[in-house]
Amino acid sequence: MRAQMAASFERQRALLRDPEYREAMVAQQKMMLMRMNPDMSRDLELTPEQMDRLYTTLGEQYVRQMETQEYFGDAATDPEGVSARMREANRRSEAQRAANLAEIRKVLGDAKYREFEQYQYMSGARSEASRIRDSLATAGVPLDSDLAMPLAKVIHEYQQKHARANTITLPAEGEFVAHSAVLSEPHSLNSVENLQEQLENMAKFQREQREALARVLSPQQLKVIEEEQESSLQIQRAQLRVMQTQQ
Repeated sequence: MRAQMAASFERQRALLRDPEYREAMVAQQKMMLMRMNPDMSRDLELTPEQMDRLYTTLGEQYVRQMETQEYFGDAATDPEGVSARMREANRRSEAQRAANLAEIRKVLGDAKYREFEQYQYMSGARSEASRIRDSLATAGVPLDSDLAMPLAKVIHEYQQKHARANTITLPAEGEFVAHSAVLSEPHSLNSVENLQEQLENMAKFQREQREALARVLSPQQLKVIEEEQESSLQIQRAQLRVMQTQQ
């Protein structure tokens, strides 16, 4: 299996030496980036030409990363050699990362590069904002497109506030709107008392969340979010009742 894995890495590097294959890989990566960041052009106010240069640069960087990937599966037979190779690979990776950032800065310019950095930093909040927008659209109260970035910024600020307070665990990506249920360590779910405390924390979390979202959403839109959150609470209350019955 180790030999097969090593051979697979070498085949990939050999393919990337083919200009046609390499160009296809860059194009594929550009398409994926476009699907993953449909609002970037609007949010960062980038022209189509700037977006194309940015995505081309990111695609080429991805391909270069593929070229330099190494297989370290022979650690059992050569631990010292593998350890040295891994240290060297980490060093090269850090150097390449710095070079990549400099390359992006050159493409965008200093001002747009700072905006791009912040945009990337807010990726989790933007994902949650997108989910909220989808939920509101489904409910028939869509969010104005101009409010997409303000909504993401509100969510980001709210997440950072609670992360600094360190009073609760932030919900996982995809759980911000309706499923922010896991607010403490997983092992505490074994206790009815701890689950009851979690429910109280969750209700508080959701209430404060809606207060933050009220800066962007209308009362009608907030009602949609409240109903989704209440549905999530009902599921957790049902779980609590099951645990109480078992005890």
